[in-house]
Amino acid sequence: MDQAAGGLDDADILVDVGAGFTELDFFLRNEYGWRGRYVPLDAWVDGTFDFSTWRPARPVGWYAALEVLEHLQDPEDLIRRMKESALKGFVVTTPNSNVVDVLAQDPTHVTALDEDTLRKWGLATSLHNFYGQYQDGICGLWRKD
Repeated sequence: MDQAAGGLDDADILVDVGAGFTELDFFLRNEYGWRGRYVPLDAWVDGTFDFSTWRPARPVGWYAALEVLEHLQDPEDLIRRMKESALKGFVVTTPNSNVVDVLAQDPTHVTALDEDTLRKWGLATSLHNFYGQYQDGICGLWRKD
């Protein structure tokens, strides 16, 4: 695979924090032909259910935490842990609290986030349409220098 997926290559390990039904693995392999190692973490998959206390077992190339941060009381702590352990970087997504009522969307949502907060934590951000309203989702990318 080339660098089309933002620096993820076939030699990388990607840990998917809150993997759900592992759609990210399917997408990367089918859309980009990625052949790296995918490690899903989720109560549905491996029994990991508390990402407020989870600690990476060892450094890996990339982390993904898609639609996870809004479920944590202290999402910045997860950001710090991924920064400490990522060899290349990580990507996160979260609802955009400037567009949608994040806390009313889902009873498990406990933290509303916006682009300014993610940028303050050192992430490059972009807006996308995910929940049916224009720019209602935020994608954050952090790359190790």
